[in-house]
Amino acid sequence: MKQGLSTITSFLLSLNPSLLYRENATGRTPLEMSREIYIASCVEDPPKISSSYGQYYPGRHDYGSILHRPASTFLPPPKTEESKKRTWEICASIDEEMGEDKRKRRLVSLFEANEVAKRVTGMKRGSGRGGRQLVVNGGLIDGEIKPDIVTKWMS
Repeated sequence: MKQGLSTITSFLLSLNPSLLYRENATGRTPLEMSREIYIASCVEDPPKISSSYGQYYPGRHDYGSILHRPASTFLPPPKTEESKKRTWEICASIDEEMGEDKRKRRLVSLFEANEVAKRVTGMKRGSGRGGRQLVVNGGLIDGEIKPDIVTKWMS
């Protein structure tokens, strides 16, 4: 959500739409996060109105001002596949498709949070033999076992 990867978001929500209502440790759902990130991206880079800090000097032209910018600079940037707006649109459309009875917030369990923490720390440390360690069900496993899909994505 934070990176605005709309393709991955769409894929994961197509597999399990209820993930949209899973709360993280701070109580925020991906739906709420995608909306907040999109709104923040809309206002993160406002145009510069004046570089003279509101001071007017007769006969002086401030060419860095919004008044002297060419019209082409006001056009929206070219659309890209991966964007924060597209991620929000995907989340909002899935939210509309879900019925009221399926919109139940669910807090991530302590077990699930510990599994993610173990996976992340296992990947950061790496194994003593120069490779990475895999974390499966709380235990460390070296190399030759086929990693799961999340481990592949993280590496």
